Amino acid sequence: MVLSDGGVCCVDEFDKMPNEHKALLEAMEQQSVSVAKAGLTATLPSRTAVVAAANPAAGLYNRAKTVTENLKMSLALLSRFDLCFIMMDTPDDELDEHLSHHVLAPHGQGGALRLKQARQKLLAYHAHTDAEEEGQCEGFGGGGSGGGGKRKRKTARGRQENDEYGEYG
Repeated sequence: MVLSDGGVCCVDEFDKMPNEHKALLEAMEQQSVSVAKAGLTATLPSRTAVVAAANPAAGLYNRAKTVTENLKMSLALLSRFDLCFIMMDTPDDELDEHLSHHVLAPHGQGGALRLKQARQKLLAYHAHTDAEEEGQCEGFGGGGSGGGGKRKRKTARGRQENDEYGEYG
């Protein structure tokens, strides 16, 4: 935070650093960081805006719990942020499949053509879901997010691994 004095400090995976939360709280409250090394102490300025991203502790956001319970973060630290945005990803196997194709399409042989095809499929999927929300049609490709139990999410990384082992066409 000292290096970003007068600027913006961006922290990703904020949930993965619980040991540093106390130090960050102090730095955000006092706008300075105290350092003691080799018998010398120094107070360094840390007047910075902090942008942080964190994942829920359980992997999925639980609407029945508070933000502090979902993030395993103290209320004191959370209150130091002026804005808090909660972005939730609703599991949808079909959309995840289309997105992973779109992300991985430019890589490998025939990248430009694969990208164009993936983009067309993704746009068709979005057009269909928009029409479905307006009540104009039903179903798309037999699948979707129906069914119960836990499902494995179809992500770009998982799709790439499956491509390498020939499990996808």
